[in-house]
Amino acid sequence: MIKIQFREPPLDKQSSLLRWTINILNANMIKPIKKLSQNFVVNPIIIRDVVKSVERNGSLVEVGSGLGTLSYFLSRKVRDLKAFFEIDTRLAEISLNLIDDGIVVNSDALLHEWRFKQLVSTVPYHLTSSIIIKTARSNEIEKAVLVLQREVVDRILAKPGTSNYGRLTIIVNLLFDAEPGPSYPPSFFYPEPDVYSRMIILRRRRLYDKVMSYLEDITRKIFSEKRKRVGKVFSSKLGLNEDDIRKLGIDPMKRIYELSEIEILRVTEELL
Repeated sequence: MIKIQFREPPLDKQSSLLRWTINILNANMIKPIKKLSQNFVVNPIIIRDVVKSVERNGSLVEVGSGLGTLSYFLSRKVRDLKAFFEIDTRLAEISLNLIDDGIVVNSDALLHEWRFKQLVSTVPYHLTSSIIIKTARSNEIEKAVLVLQREVVDRILAKPGTSNYGRLTIIVNLLFDAEPGPSYPPSFFYPEPDVYSRMIILRRRRLYDKVMSYLEDITRKIFSEKRKRVGKVFSSKLGLNEDDIRKLGIDPMKRIYELSEIEILRVTEELL
């Protein structure tokens, strides 16, 4: 039987929220599972930052509700349909007891269609890429408020020719306007992860379509050799010679990781 110590997560200070979290975990004999990336938010700053970033009007899905700490405040702000996914049955039961307004779904969110306008997640680290790509492919999601590993946000914001630039950068930036938010130290979570986290807001500006689907395939092929010359990689992977490449306005002597998102989109549209 699930035992809830407090009806509402306290947001006055970190020590109060940390104590609230530990008391609930201990009362229900729950130990966080590392392989599920169970690191619970215990600093009110993150909750306030996320809640103020979501729209009052517009359906919302949260991926990984955990104890329902953030979910509780999201359910009170958002007026439209709300769904909170949690794969761990123990945590889903706690969320269900805490949340008044919204649907708690005890299931793997990645197995369901996301027919919501907004998505929120303090993303489980082991699912980061999967959640971002599913968000990209889910056209009904107009806005995503995510708390990610800081290095993943760095990859999303990376510029062509830098070490962090890659497939994720290209896919996200062709589909969304990305607005970076605050960074959060490991101490803002319990148990503490080994890395810093950072919030990022994604606002959709393009629908995922057959061009973007094909672009995913192309980037998967060419970024396996991202340090090699465009001419060599395009020839072996895409069947394009140097004349073809120059006609697309691309220098075949460039390295793959120096190509801009627009250049890769141009190649995709030409080959489709």
